[in-house]
Amino acid sequence: MLGRWKWIVLALVLVVVGMAIYTVRPILDQAGAATEYVARRACLCVYRSERSLTQCLVEMPGIVAQVDAELLQEEQAVRAWISFVAESTARYDGRSGCTLE
Repeated sequence: MLGRWKWIVLALVLVVVGMAIYTVRPILDQAGAATEYVARRACLCVYRSERSLTQCLVEMPGIVAQVDAELLQEEQAVRAWISFVAESTARYDGRSGCTLE
C-alpha cells in the first residue's frame, strides 16, 4: 500500500512541475523581448538622439518598467536586464544604428 502512494505522489509532482514549466516559459519569452526592446530603444535614444539614459527610460511604456538598464560608455552600448530572468545588450555602430548582441 505504501508503494502505491509513492507512485501517486510522484505522478502529482511531475504534473505540477510540468504545469509550472508550461506557465513560466511564456513569461520568460516576454521578459527577453522586454529587455531587447529597452536595450535597443535606449541605445538609439542615447547615441542617435544624444540624450541621457534617464530621459530615454522615462519615455518607455509602463510595461517595461521592471527592466533595469545601464550605459556601457566605453563600448557604446546599453545593457538591459531583469534580475535572474533575462538580459540583452544593444551596441551602437555609426552605420546601422544599434544592434542586439
